[in-house]
Amino acid sequence: MGACLFAVVTSVYHSVKARHQLKKMELFVQEKYHVYKQDKLLLRDEIEVGDQIEISVGQQIPVDAILLEGNLEVNEALLTGEEQEVIKNPGSALIGGSYVLSGQAILKASTIAQESKAEQMIQEARKVKKGKMGLVKELDQFLWLISILLAPLGIALYLVQISKIGYEATVLATVAALIGMIPEGLLVLTSMSTMIGALRLSKRYVLTQNLNALENLARVDTICLDKTGTLTTGQLKVKEVTWLETSYERQLKLHISQETTNNPTQLALQKYFGKQEERLEEYLSFSSKRKYSASKMKDGSIFLVGSMESFGGELPEKLIWEQEAGNRVITLAQGKGKLDQIEGVKAIGYVVLEDELKNHIQETLAYLQNEHVNLRIISGDHERTVASIARKAGYQNLTRSANVNEKLDYSLQVFGRTLPEQKKDIIKHLQQEGHIVAMVGDGVNDVSALKQADVSISFERAHAAAKNVSDIVLVHNDFAQVPKAIEEGRRIIFNISNSASLYFMKTIYSFVLTILLLVLKYSYPFLPIHLTVLSAFGVGIPTFLLQWESHPDPIQKDYLKRAILKAVPCAFQLLLGIIVLRYLQLSRWILLWSAMSYIVALLVIYPPITKMRKIVIISMALAYSLIFLWLMLHQSMDVSSLQSLQDIGILLALIFAQSFFYFVLIGLKRKN
Repeated sequence: MGACLFAVVTSVYHSVKARHQLKKMELFVQEKYHVYKQDKLLLRDEIEVGDQIEISVGQQIPVDAILLEGNLEVNEALLTGEEQEVIKNPGSALIGGSYVLSGQAILKASTIAQESKAEQMIQEARKVKKGKMGLVKELDQFLWLISILLAPLGIALYLVQISKIGYEATVLATVAALIGMIPEGLLVLTSMSTMIGALRLSKRYVLTQNLNALENLARVDTICLDKTGTLTTGQLKVKEVTWLETSYERQLKLHISQETTNNPTQLALQKYFGKQEERLEEYLSFSSKRKYSASKMKDGSIFLVGSMESFGGELPEKLIWEQEAGNRVITLAQGKGKLDQIEGVKAIGYVVLEDELKNHIQETLAYLQNEHVNLRIISGDHERTVASIARKAGYQNLTRSANVNEKLDYSLQVFGRTLPEQKKDIIKHLQQEGHIVAMVGDGVNDVSALKQADVSISFERAHAAAKNVSDIVLVHNDFAQVPKAIEEGRRIIFNISNSASLYFMKTIYSFVLTILLLVLKYSYPFLPIHLTVLSAFGVGIPTFLLQWESHPDPIQKDYLKRAILKAVPCAFQLLLGIIVLRYLQLSRWILLWSAMSYIVALLVIYPPITKMRKIVIISMALAYSLIFLWLMLHQSMDVSSLQSLQDIGILLALIFAQSFFYFVLIGLKRKN
């Protein structure tokens, strides 16, 4: 009863906690917005109609609004499902909940938070949150089946025995049978193991925002990740500048000063070229979809900074070599026409930027590849740069890399020049092939891919949008913690699976025993107190203690099915002994046989016998021995006692039978 009550309290607690967390991690990030020309910051719920709010790249638009000044490029995918970036000019309507990809502007609130379109979608958004992990769903289905069978079997057992052994004995026997069928502590252990995993990871500064993700993390066989910030530090610096036409240097410095995206590339360029205060009226900020920024000078000339591929040209051979060495090459260009229709683009210079690998990245990739986890590098950089960095980081057997186009080649290992919506498509395709996919991202352009992935991982330094939708956040921005998170997920699944085998053994033999007793019209051999002792030292205490064991090996598929298959032979040998002893009228030995069977089950279900397992199993065997000794001395509960040579002979026969079954079960396990 205590275990059942604990399970209910734990379930309610986590339900309330999950609702509270959902409220905090809903569609909107809890951040403050600066009111234009006023020295105050407002939370989203404090914004009133007519307030003028300053907004910039990376921020989430708090309420439905009208754009007053500036130009923005926004992603409304969280609300509309459309992955295309939308350019907003003065007078354009803005939807609360969308994210600013580029630009800086002033907006005027047209609604309060409670009346915005996004607020109407929050209830629906809650419904699509990830539910229980697959293992818990399967356990729920198993428990539902048990619940259906409990009532008719209990009623039948009561009716068959009431005329034979009387009311009091019948009630005790029926209650004992029902208790034996219920795996009362299994869900408690499931929740506890997951909580232990989250606690362990928190000590490594890994924040688990969705506990259910730990199961999928244990089964991940493919990880998609970006280059910048994951493989490399992301702290770029200018290595070399090559001018083709030096006369345009001043205009390009002015152009570079306009950028407000504050991404590593722009910061490195502004640090090298300097930042000027003069502002241009016509400026198109950089976006990951367009791959360039553009500005129009007073004389009508247009200057651009971005990737050569976005301008339709080819790099000189020397700069291709720089890309192959892992460096990033930025093209400085000039064109004519309008910002939304640029013509006659020509290169007037090149900038080479270099990055450095993160600490321990080689060891991390080596671990993942040794564990047969497939890696997919998805980046907006040129594939030559990304492939070179990946090889330096230790990506083994990297043979297929290319820049993507409209028709994706999903067999690639490195995807260069990838658009945000293509990242999501790549992950979706991998999932359709049966892969369990984790996505590591830190930018606004990764949000859709993070939401699509089975497990989404972000960094503390990531944009609020990315952290908001991620299952796991690496607080110290250390990708090297991912292997530890995978091992923790494996520990959880492995230990829950083994625990489930012991609970299933108890449930299976109780069900079958009840049915056999109904057919044979035998009385039930256990009292509720018997099952309390057996379950406590044979299942409850050992499974709790062994939850702390680590398990670095990969998790095999169909682990719940495997748990049941491990439980069946253990349940069969326990059941066979009970029936034989009952038939031989040696019922007082049934409790001892059952205790010995639980110890054998521990040995069979938890190989190899590690130091921790050895201590737990010996302790449980010793606990059984002390309990039986106490019961024999007090001659209570009708248990066996060694009063004659016949009793000693029976005990030796039971030990021999258990040894025989142990070697048979071990042989079957190895064969499977």
